Amino acid sequence: MPLQTLTEQLWKQLRSGNAEQVDIAITRAEVQGYDLSPFDKEYAELCSYIESPTGGTPFSAIAIVYSCSKVDLSGRELSVLPESLRQLRNLNILIINDNELTFLPDWIGEKNQLKELQLRGNLLESLPNSIGKLELLETLDLSANRLSKLPVTLFQLQRLHKLNLQANKLTTLPDQLGMLLSLKKLSLGENPMNSLPDAIGDLQNLQELGLNSMGLSSLPDGICRIQQLNMLNLQRNLLTELPADFGKMTGLKELYLTQNRLASLPDTFGRLQKLSRLSLEHNNLTQLPDSFCNLIALSELQLQDNHLTALPENFGNLENLSELYLERNKLEKLPESITSLVYLKDLWAQSNLISELPESLGNMISLEYLNLENNPIDSIPKSVVSLLKLKNLLLANTKLISLPAGVSQMKLDELDFSATPWEEEMEKVQPGQTTDEADTEASSGKKDNGGCFAAMLFFIITASAAVYLMFLG
Repeated sequence: MPLQTLTEQLWKQLRSGNAEQVDIAITRAEVQGYDLSPFDKEYAELCSYIESPTGGTPFSAIAIVYSCSKVDLSGRELSVLPESLRQLRNLNILIINDNELTFLPDWIGEKNQLKELQLRGNLLESLPNSIGKLELLETLDLSANRLSKLPVTLFQLQRLHKLNLQANKLTTLPDQLGMLLSLKKLSLGENPMNSLPDAIGDLQNLQELGLNSMGLSSLPDGICRIQQLNMLNLQRNLLTELPADFGKMTGLKELYLTQNRLASLPDTFGRLQKLSRLSLEHNNLTQLPDSFCNLIALSELQLQDNHLTALPENFGNLENLSELYLERNKLEKLPESITSLVYLKDLWAQSNLISELPESLGNMISLEYLNLENNPIDSIPKSVVSLLKLKNLLLANTKLISLPAGVSQMKLDELDFSATPWEEEMEKVQPGQTTDEADTEASSGKKDNGGCFAAMLFFIITASAAVYLMFLG
């Protein structure tokens, strides 16, 4: 007598996640002659994705697998989403990163308990409309796929906190983007999208926004309405200017503008008084606005590879700076106020046009790294010997003709004055002689020469007087 096909009720009990229900279903199936092979196959497939528990009864093991809340199928070369996952009613987290999925089945919308869905690094070109049914979804990672458009239903996910769309083929975003009112983190970088909808400003809870490497030539004014934003990544775009109201984003703590085409910053820039990390390297800046020095929370400032000819005189107001990068600009000097930066540890100022340094350089008591290479300076202030924490002093390829006495006694890990007149002078120093000894000897030699000249002059005058007296006699 052929075995009967499992009834819907038996299937429900077998997949219930309840050990007692599983026991009842299996016992009944075996007694009444139901075919359990389809269930055995499904369960075996799930066990290949979900670690099966050891110990306990077979019924409890089945219950645990079917009640599983997290499944990670990353890196399994899957081209299709396993049908057996459809039966996991308690699934909260589904991770399918780095596979070969080309589509998602419509039944994905049935997983209405999902809070996190990760699909990074697949081959998805589109998404099913049913994705909008995942009402509890908080995290959705679709980065590194081939998406060129998004279903409008995606923007119905009112609980979505994190949305990663980086490295796809999106060229536009609909205005419905502004409907994701719970969104806190949005990554859009590396999409060929040269503009953004003004509705992005409706994302009032957004805290992190990634817009790097997109080919953006401008920003919508609406972006300035996101006052909760604390990290904005705009690296490697084509921006020539920022919106006039950019300073309204007063929550910003990190701002990355590396490799753009900015020639200036708006006057409102100084309102970003929570900003602690600012990257402006590789732009076309020739000067900074007067308000720039109101950024009193700055701890790291990158200004290298611009066209700056001077820093604001009140630059010392940036009192919390610990790292300052100024290399490869056109600076002719450093403002005296820079020596007020008593927390500054690293100062990179190589490859500028700096010919002199502030005399009070020694006030920068936290300085550990000072790079002044490739500048036309011929000396450094005597106060440099007060920098007790200094470990690296780099002066190569300058016009240095002397070093203050005491520099050789500093506990430096690196002192580099190669390719300078001073290096040529030091090559004349006798072996074993210190720099200070050479300075002293040179100074002593000058005094001895001066004494000889005075004695000779005295002899000439005295002899002349004697001859004159003899003549009178």
